[in-house]
Amino acid sequence: MKKILQAFKKLFTKKDKETKEEIYYICDPDKAAECSKAGCWYLYHGPCKCTSKKSQAKTDEHGRCIVATAMDIWNEEFREYCLQNADIMKE
Repeated sequence: MKKILQAFKKLFTKKDKETKEEIYYICDPDKAAECSKAGCWYLYHGPCKCTSKKSQAKTDEHGRCIVATAMDIWNEEFREYCLQNADIMKE
């Protein structure tokens, strides 16, 4: 959750011209070997859905890494899941 909030903050903070903008990608859990996957959206409906590591990104039908949008980083699906499963989330 902390990584997602940090990434979201980076999207909306003013950048210096010299600051390199970090790109986030949709994560492929199968490629993310060193990840604990504790907060993984795809496996456990957790908040994490993105990665900054290009080597761990999902690819499209042409083999290109899928770049995450602001909504992917914020993970609106996780928010909706929490709202629909409020009783489960309290446990």
